[in-house]
Amino acid sequence: MIDFETLERRLENLWNQFQNKLLSKGDIVSLYLLTYNDLFPVEHWLSWSPTRQHSSQKLHTLLYPKQNSEWVTSSLMKKIPPELSLGQVMNQSVFKKETLRSNKGLVHIFTQPDTVKILDYIPTPLELLEMQAHGYRCVTLLRTQNWFKYSFDHKRNLRDFVIHDLEHIWQMFENPKLTQQQIQFSKKLYELTTAGGFDTLRNDPVFSGEFNYIISDMNTHPEHMYATLKSLIQRQKTQPQDILNHFEHLRK
Repeated sequence: MIDFETLERRLENLWNQFQNKLLSKGDIVSLYLLTYNDLFPVEHWLSWSPTRQHSSQKLHTLLYPKQNSEWVTSSLMKKIPPELSLGQVMNQSVFKKETLRSNKGLVHIFTQPDTVKILDYIPTPLELLEMQAHGYRCVTLLRTQNWFKYSFDHKRNLRDFVIHDLEHIWQMFENPKLTQQQIQFSKKLYELTTAGGFDTLRNDPVFSGEFNYIISDMNTHPEHMYATLKSLIQRQKTQPQDILNHFEHLRK
């Protein structure tokens, strides 16, 4: 039987360590994922290999699990050499039943922490669009009991919710050229949205959900984003069609 109060205290303690700069961004995301696995246990969920390496870049990490009293006994760390940092562990690991994109997204936080924001709340779609317009993606880490059994979109649990954030990070930063294209497209989309250019879509309950998806959950090739936005605008007959002209030069 899982003691939710103990788990909540553990997550709160980790968050406080992060706030006090005792853990890096990659460290706190990794430790939250490992803790969430106690809520939704998958046997041998973390698979480590000394011959695997997701990235050769410098890893920003502060924790050495085998030298830490809280993590030295973790079953997920049994095979890990004592000299490895948590960043090194994750750089050489994969999550069972998850896509490789989530692992690479996590390692990106260790290698490029300045491009990722760590939140303890769920941002609005517009906040996510603004982040992306400035070259960021985020990870949301929730630590109170009311989220432990919560079912997110597509029936994701708390751990899968974070994994989804990691996949978005990979999509944003895997290809530097595409990263810049996404940023430029998001800037224009954010500019027009905050100026009221899409109010007819945002205020229409039939279309607002789809529009929110485009601005927050769809970081991909601008051509794909453009095509999805165009389809939505064409179906919403009162949305001015000429707004699409603003994106023509950003599509490729």
